Amino acid sequence: MKKVSLLLVCFGFLALGSSTSSAKDKRVIVKFKGATRADLVWANGGIVENEFRILKGVSAVIPEERLARLWAHPAVEYIEEDRLVYAIGKKPPSQPAQTVPWGVSKVNAPLAWTLTTGYNVNVCVVDTGIELTHPDLKDNIAWNVSFVTGAKTGNDDNGHGTHVAGIIAGVNNSIGVVGVAYDVNLAAVKVLNKSGSGYTSWVIKGIEWCVANNMDVINLSLSSETYSQAEEEAINTAYNAGLVIVAAAGNDAQTGNNVQYPAAYSTVLAVSATNKDNAIASFSSYGDWVDIAAPGVDIYSTYKGGTYATLSGTSMAAPHVAGCAAALLAFNPALTNAEVYAKLTSTATDLGSAGWDAYFGWGLVNLYAALQ
Repeated sequence: MKKVSLLLVCFGFLALGSSTSSAKDKRVIVKFKGATRADLVWANGGIVENEFRILKGVSAVIPEERLARLWAHPAVEYIEEDRLVYAIGKKPPSQPAQTVPWGVSKVNAPLAWTLTTGYNVNVCVVDTGIELTHPDLKDNIAWNVSFVTGAKTGNDDNGHGTHVAGIIAGVNNSIGVVGVAYDVNLAAVKVLNKSGSGYTSWVIKGIEWCVANNMDVINLSLSSETYSQAEEEAINTAYNAGLVIVAAAGNDAQTGNNVQYPAAYSTVLAVSATNKDNAIASFSSYGDWVDIAAPGVDIYSTYKGGTYATLSGTSMAAPHVAGCAAALLAFNPALTNAEVYAKLTSTATDLGSAGWDAYFGWGLVNLYAALQ
């Protein structure tokens, strides 16, 4: 049961554009034993970027699953990663040892990882973008696109979207953090600028892109206090196309608690924020638009500059739910978006008043319970 109000244009993210690229592909250098055989790269679904004269080889982007087949060809001498190099004094920061953030544990994601890690589910982070070279995210970023004037790619120049992405899909490696659904394919859909704001039209274009490119889940950690009919129509179109749409409920509890959009639209799963003690966050907006709750206080995740940061907000709560939705879809791809909503809300850990309430919705999202 969600409500409606009036009209405006600007969005901000909830924490206290158009060129595209794709792939879970690998950038490699291929050296040949004899004459350069660029045709072998193309035959294995790759794209040749450079052909070298100084050695018999090429640089290429090739699907990871085709590398072994290419390397097995008798004409190939070796394949190596096309690694990044840095100006002296500009090395990226050293990476901390991997930890499982408390929010990821709280939604029972680690218990669920024996059953699902979100593999092959496509998740749109409609936000400030994602840092495309972040060492704890880059292997999961499959697409990037920008609808922000002056921004040519989905790279994050703010940090907010990168933080959101790490909650959903921080890579399960030896560094940093691990996300709720660490095997999903991420789309960095940039609709907010460097200062964290953007126009409704940019958000609509981002949603439109997600529909056109067969995404499964959209995370919207952004809001406005003003109703937009155009935005609601775009979101309803995405929902009718089968997408799961998750949005932050808002951080307005102490400053008027006004209705927040897109969270208040009826086809959106609106998420409030909780702390480590399962209490509602002091800032978390509440009302009849809230569907479910998730961790949103002192959340450690990826951040711009190849770093990590601790942030609070319903912006951090929403991606916990988006990650759970992706993991659930990977476990059972036949589920409709309505069935995903129902499973997540019906298996949530009840908090506050018995049953639904305006603060926690149906309760704290519980991925492991949703899989049973």
